[in-house]
Amino acid sequence: MAGKGHRLYGWHVTDDARDDLPTLCAWLGGVDDHPLRWFFRSRRPEPSLAEVVHAWWQDPHLVTMDETLSILDSAGPLGLSTKRRDFRAARGTGQPAMERFAPLRNELVVASLLAEQGVPFRFNTKAGPDLLIGDGISPVCAIEVGSCNPESLTELWRAVTDALQERGMSRSVDITTDPVPPVAISAEVRESVVRQFAPLDGGPGVTGLRFEASPGRPQDGIPATWVNIRIGDGRQRTMSPYLSPHMSVLAHRVARDVLREKRKVRQSLIVPTVLIVDVSHSDQPDIRYWDKTFASFWKETDQFLALGAMVASSVSRRTPDMRFSVNPFADKAALNSACEYLQEVPSMGDLVTQAAVVAR
Repeated sequence: MAGKGHRLYGWHVTDDARDDLPTLCAWLGGVDDHPLRWFFRSRRPEPSLAEVVHAWWQDPHLVTMDETLSILDSAGPLGLSTKRRDFRAARGTGQPAMERFAPLRNELVVASLLAEQGVPFRFNTKAGPDLLIGDGISPVCAIEVGSCNPESLTELWRAVTDALQERGMSRSVDITTDPVPPVAISAEVRESVVRQFAPLDGGPGVTGLRFEASPGRPQDGIPATWVNIRIGDGRQRTMSPYLSPHMSVLAHRVARDVLREKRKVRQSLIVPTVLIVDVSHSDQPDIRYWDKTFASFWKETDQFLALGAMVASSVSRRTPDMRFSVNPFADKAALNSACEYLQEVPSMGDLVTQAAVVAR
C-alpha cells in the first residue's frame, strides 16, 4: 500500500507527496534530473500497480544524505547557501553523474562531522581549501577534501557487461583476482578484454579469460596481479588481504595525483590544511595501516599537515572511516592547533593519535 498521503506517479511515489526525508527533498527542490533521483525510482522492468510501492524513503543512500543535510541545516555555517546551489545544480543520472557529484557529497559529509560536534567552521566560497576552521575572521586551519578513484575492476566489469548486454547476452560476469586486486587497469587493457568477449566483427567471443593486470615489483615486495574473468554468476570477489603490499601502489597514486597536484599544492600554502582523500571506489579500501603505508611518501616540500584516507559508505552508515598519515615535516605548532579543534570529531581521532606519535 502506498500509505496515507502517498500517491503513485509513474509507478513510484513522488517526493512532494510525503513528509519523509524533508531536508533532502527541500535541497532537491523538485529538480528531476539529479544524480540522486536514481535512488527514488523503482528499477523493476515492468512494475504494476499491484506491486509494493518502491520505498525510496527507506533507501540508505537517501537516508544518509538527508541526515547529512539536516545536520548542516541545523548548524547553518557560512557558505552553506552556496553549497545548496551547487547541490541543486548537479545534473544527470547513472554512474558518470554520480562520480561527478561525489566530490560535493564528500565535502558535505566531512562538513557534517564538524557541525555535529560543534566545531566552528565555514565553507570556503573563494579559492583555497574547502572548509575553513576557527572562530575568528582568519581561519586557524582548514580541511581540503579530494578523491583518488583509479579505474580498475568495477570499470572492467561494467564495460564487459555493457558490451554483452548490447548483444542481448547474459550480463552475469564473474571476476576474481590472484593474489590481490589491481589498483588500476589501463583503458587499452580494458578495451582489449571487452573485444575478446564481444569481438567487433560480431563473431562469438571467449567465455573466460585470465590476464596479468599489474606486473610485479619485487623491489617493493609487490607481487604481480592476475585477473580471472568469465561469464558466470556475476560476483566480484576482489577483497585485498589485510595489510596488502598493493596499498603502497594506491598510496603512490594519491601522492602523485592528489597531494602534489598543482591546485592542491597552491591550497596547502594558503592556510595550514589537513588533506582528506576519498578512496572508497578503489579496489584497495583497507586503510587500517595508512600511517605506515604512506610514511615513506612524504617530502620536505609537502605543506599539508596530514593526509587522511577516507572510505565513505553511503549505504551502511553516514560516518566515514578515516585513517591519517601526519607530515613529519609539518609545523608542529600548526598541527597542534588543528588537532585542538579536530579532536572533538570521532572520525578524526586517528589524526590526533598520529600527531601525538610525531610529536614524541
